[in-house]
Amino acid sequence: MRLPFVVTMCSVALVASACSASIRAPDGSGTGLEESAALVADSVIPACESVERISAPAEWYRDSPIYVANEQPTEEIRAWAADKPGFEEIWIDGDHLGWITVAFSVDAEVRQAELEELFPDVGVVAVEVPWTIAELEELQRQIGEELNPLFPVSSWISVTEGVVGVGVGVLKPEWLAAIEERFAGEPICIEGADPADMPAEGPQPPHGDGWRLLADEQGVG
Repeated sequence: MRLPFVVTMCSVALVASACSASIRAPDGSGTGLEESAALVADSVIPACESVERISAPAEWYRDSPIYVANEQPTEEIRAWAADKPGFEEIWIDGDHLGWITVAFSVDAEVRQAELEELFPDVGVVAVEVPWTIAELEELQRQIGEELNPLFPVSSWISVTEGVVGVGVGVLKPEWLAAIEERFAGEPICIEGADPADMPAEGPQPPHGDGWRLLADEQGVG
């Protein structure tokens, strides 16, 4: 679940500019593409799509209840959790029968025992996370402050993975290096297009392999 706020969003023009940057080797051989792809693969910061969702130990889940239509008592559980020490966030886990997950930065096992006693028929688990929402928000602020003067980025907080996502139009090696230099070891992930998948700079072919007709009359979107 991504929290619905963003520090900075790059405009369409900026994204288009980033996507059109040259990724060919000086001699046009395409070696630059291969080097860029290798650097992306070697990044110490994970791709957002590869970050695992937070979940409780397997033995804390049961075979029932199974929720299919958002009938979980989420607000009741939220109200109970809000006053507990270290409560950070709550979400629905679609990978575990729609159960409710409640994240605490301290004493999750204590909260789990309380949940089992107070809500024995509810599908809910407590998980302990090594972060607070305030810490993730501060990290998100720093990302925008330090990276936006260098190149356009967007950012978001994904509590279900416990990371701040960093979106760039294209995963350029120099941009990856700048992010790693400043934020290696922090709970972040990167999202963007592999340079090897981007079209080369210059006039685009109007026909041939990979060409697609999008419209053949005026007024068609």
